[in-house]
Amino acid sequence: MTADEFTISTEASGLLRTIWDAGHRRLPPRYETDAWDRRLRRRLDELLRPGVAVLDLGAGRRPTLPPADRPAGIHYVGLDVDAAELARAAAGSYDETVVAAAEEQVDALVGRFDFVVSFFALEHVRSTSRTLENAQAYLKDGGTLLAVAAGANSPFAIANRLLPGALVRRILAATQRRRSEAVFRARYDACTAERLLEALGDGWSMRLVEPAYTGAGYALFSRVATAAYIGYEEWLCRTDRRELAPAYFVEATK
Repeated sequence: MTADEFTISTEASGLLRTIWDAGHRRLPPRYETDAWDRRLRRRLDELLRPGVAVLDLGAGRRPTLPPADRPAGIHYVGLDVDAAELARAAAGSYDETVVAAAEEQVDALVGRFDFVVSFFALEHVRSTSRTLENAQAYLKDGGTLLAVAAGANSPFAIANRLLPGALVRRILAATQRRRSEAVFRARYDACTAERLLEALGDGWSMRLVEPAYTGAGYALFSRVATAAYIGYEEWLCRTDRRELAPAYFVEATK
């Protein structure tokens, strides 16, 4: 079973009906607006303009914003610790690439960018606070950070930390059709709502960390697993258990 076999409800329902719908291949309405990169892409569509400079932190072979979706004249730079991952990106993915750890400041990047973007990369770094400090340094005054990070306390994140890496790769290959070489160790440093706000630190004119209760992608291989997970996620969402959210949207302006 794949995500393509599911539809999304157009309106919210009661808890039991939502669980029933999930078991019958229909997800809650929030999956239309907040799932995966949709909120990030929506903000980029609102904010990007021709001629700006964008730094993509940790995207590797797959830039957060594909070339076809970029306004004209954007200078798009990819930073990743893995040179081989950057080399696997399709031709034209980046105007410039930088091989460096996100936690280590690259002096040549300081003050160059209008936007720093990061899509499911923060959970992989050793120090989220240092990474965000560097992102702030790379931005021009008035520049914007936009990121999506996996939550440290979701069932999937906990399993990822507890299970052996080889087993995690096999599970993801079987249920998510992901290649083992595209699965990287996640540390989840500071990846909760409260700790992400702390990791952003001072020096921002605006800071926003919002939970995204859209983690069912890991359960779509089974109707039963999807229904069970959506029941749990509905409890999180309806009772505002943001410290347990499967993902977070981060926006900050320097």
